[in-house]
Amino acid sequence: MFFYTLQSNVFIKKSDPVLLYSPFDKSVYELNDVAAYIIKILQKSSTEEQIIKMVLASFETKEKTVKNDIQKFLAEYTKRGIILRSELPPLIKIRQ
Repeated sequence: MFFYTLQSNVFIKKSDPVLLYSPFDKSVYELNDVAAYIIKILQKSSTEEQIIKMVLASFETKEKTVKNDIQKFLAEYTKRGIILRSELPPLIKIRQ
């Protein structure tokens, strides 16, 4: 199982459409509603299954379509360095 998280230095402009700026490839990506929702989910570490479940609960679409689209989205944005993929959930910071 993998956990996915949005890179901390990616900039998101909440406009219509939502824009995402990646400092890694110096590109601006225009996001549709579903992609913007996935990016919002990824501000906290989530598994692919959790993302699929949340998208299905929020949008009227078929599970097979969502699953394929999310797998492609995660692969592409992980390859571009916008999303981090790890085998372990991120460590929780403990206040002292």
